[in-house]
Amino acid sequence: MIEIIPAIIPQSPDDLRAHMALIDGFVPTVQIDVMDGVYTPEASWPYAGDDDGLFGRILEEEEGFPFWQEMNIEADLMVSHPEEVFEEWIKAGVARIIFHFESTEKLGEIFDRMDQINPPKDSPLHVGVGLAFKPSTDISLLEDWIPRVDYVQCMGNDNIGFHHVELDEERVIPNIQALRMTFPELPIAVDIGVTTETAPMLVEAGATRLISGSAIFEAEDIEGTIAELSSLDEVE
Repeated sequence: MIEIIPAIIPQSPDDLRAHMALIDGFVPTVQIDVMDGVYTPEASWPYAGDDDGLFGRILEEEEGFPFWQEMNIEADLMVSHPEEVFEEWIKAGVARIIFHFESTEKLGEIFDRMDQINPPKDSPLHVGVGLAFKPSTDISLLEDWIPRVDYVQCMGNDNIGFHHVELDEERVIPNIQALRMTFPELPIAVDIGVTTETAPMLVEAGATRLISGSAIFEAEDIEGTIAELSSLDEVE
């Protein structure tokens, strides 16, 4: 079954809690888009909005993420120089962490550090590592890095950091197909432009994880929309 992951661009702890409440009980994992306003045009919590000190309390283990007992958290680090902040998110208890290929020139240093601090893949404490890339990026540049990550995340459009952005079909579909052909067992996620209309073509191309924000949270029937997306069968 295809994994469906709702994506939230939180503006505050209250905004994060409100969105997570809408999907509580429907999915095992939620993605938090972490945007610093440097790598992305706009910033999100905890870099913007009314933080009320939540992230600091999480780091001090005084409090957990909202709904942390019900859902796994994956942090999509859409930030400049993620090498400076990623260990904070691991300390905060995320289950997965995503690095953007175009955001740093220090992927090697990041992955070397992850090798040092991350438990083995068969450990329940292992933090999944994803590598995201824009559709305009030559995927041949990723080939040396893919063996060092657990999955890749194909961004559906170069215009990242916003909801309601359309899927760049002409570039994204061939990228998924090429990755699936070269790496048959690689989990492939798609983020941006994932709707009930585009999801079938993404799955047919080889995607195994569908990340969606507005298509889920703005749906009249959130549970039904998630169920519809989840029902898509992977292409053998």
